[in-house]
Amino acid sequence: MRCRTLDFKLITLGSLVGLFSLCYSGYILTGCSSNKKEFDEAEKLAHQFCGSCHAFPSPYSLDKKTWVYSVLPAMGPRLGIRAANGIIYKYNAPKGTLPDEAAMTQGEWDKIVQYYYTLAPDTLLSAPPKIPNNLKQFTYRATAFRAKSPVTTLVKIDPLNHSIYVCDGEDYKIRVFDSQLNFKGEAPTYRAVSSITLDTMRNGEREATLLKMGILNPNDVVSGGLQKFPSQKI
Repeated sequence: MRCRTLDFKLITLGSLVGLFSLCYSGYILTGCSSNKKEFDEAEKLAHQFCGSCHAFPSPYSLDKKTWVYSVLPAMGPRLGIRAANGIIYKYNAPKGTLPDEAAMTQGEWDKIVQYYYTLAPDTLLSAPPKIPNNLKQFTYRATAFRAKSPVTTLVKIDPLNHSIYVCDGEDYKIRVFDSQLNFKGEAPTYRAVSSITLDTMRNGEREATLLKMGILNPNDVVSGGLQKFPSQKI
């Protein structure tokens, strides 16, 4: 049987990474030795805690540096973890959004970090896949409007006023485009929107009712609700 060796030794990427590497120095997991049990345990923990609130993220989807210094430090505080291997996790969040007690032990979290670091590639070699444009019944056309970091939570087409409503869960705004995809305007929603109902009022104008799910990022704050306003105010 061919052995699969998983080395947790970090490659130095500056002073901080050098410090981080000391914590992993000499830690090796192999697929055909007694350490396979440790690897299986780390993999189980990763699936348990990193796949319960959302789809399990593959370690291969990001490079090592991004996992260790960006994604995992952002997720740790949401599980009550404040640091790992000398790295302090700083996360500014509204009061009540982070748990008071950790969902796991520090040792379990360290194993999850090690699991992702071991399997993640040093760099991502493949380019992001292109969006296919092979639908015969539609014509593809891009909009001139560009959001800095779009997190689209909803797209709604209103056939009566020939408008397209797009809601963003990052900057909490609703944007309106005409039938030619020209940007018409925007309005704040203050929370992420999951549904829109459009009604015609007695004066003939359209009124939008937004169902808001609250804060999109993982949290325990109850802040959903409804918001109404005439569509021409957007």
